[in-house]
Amino acid sequence: MRVRFSLRPPRLNMDTTIIIPTFKSEIVFKSIRKIKKKFKIIIVENSNNLKFKNKIESKNVKVILTKKDLGYAKSLNIGIRKCKTKYLILMNPDCFIDVKSILNLEKMAKKIKKFSILVPRFNGYKENILNKVDYHLDKNLNYNFKNNIINIKYAPGSFYFMKTKKAKEMMFDEKYYLYYEDRDFCKRAGKIYLIQNINYRHLYNQSHPDRLNNIIWLVKVWHHQWSMFYYHKKNYNYVYAFRIFFSKLLRYYFRYILD
Repeated sequence: MRVRFSLRPPRLNMDTTIIIPTFKSEIVFKSIRKIKKKFKIIIVENSNNLKFKNKIESKNVKVILTKKDLGYAKSLNIGIRKCKTKYLILMNPDCFIDVKSILNLEKMAKKIKKFSILVPRFNGYKENILNKVDYHLDKNLNYNFKNNIINIKYAPGSFYFMKTKKAKEMMFDEKYYLYYEDRDFCKRAGKIYLIQNINYRHLYNQSHPDRLNNIIWLVKVWHHQWSMFYYHKKNYNYVYAFRIFFSKLLRYYFRYILD
């Protein structure tokens, strides 16, 4: 009896493309290691780092160098425009998901059909966050798995599974450089579902090298405040935006004084 061994590489999935914005994010080498043979990946690197591009680019992995740091929203839009598959995943570089989970998301997408964003469960997301947002079980989902699906109004932007057509219709507001672009996106999205029986892991604050911690912290503080103001101005009004902004500013000031 002869035993045949196949040397052919795994068949490439033609339904889903994974889009990952990076900024000198070395951890992305680990996050795509188990999925790059099965799925097409587009990495939007916010620099002109040819060494990074040459090191990670392969048959299934395309790296787009933006030459300068364009911010998170613009990077996502660049990837979305390049996507040609039916579905896409928008993923942070410090997120980890396996092939089976992505395939299960595709199955859920075909069953639910009318959705804007599917979000897998991650790092205790249900326990830690759902109590702070509006959510409910969608009575229109009359499937055996309906208890595993929760209709929510907002999900952090570390991992979104979407139809490419829907993503291209929406696009991210590029006035957001960092922070609140996901809140704005979700506010316009429509049906967002948390899928409790599909999981991924998010390491948090691991998307950049440690040597950049101080610079990144300063950038985050500034852009968090500006994005917060812009979000409330855009979706509510100037008065409400100023009220939110100054209340946060006073809180930071008194916290600094007390410390």
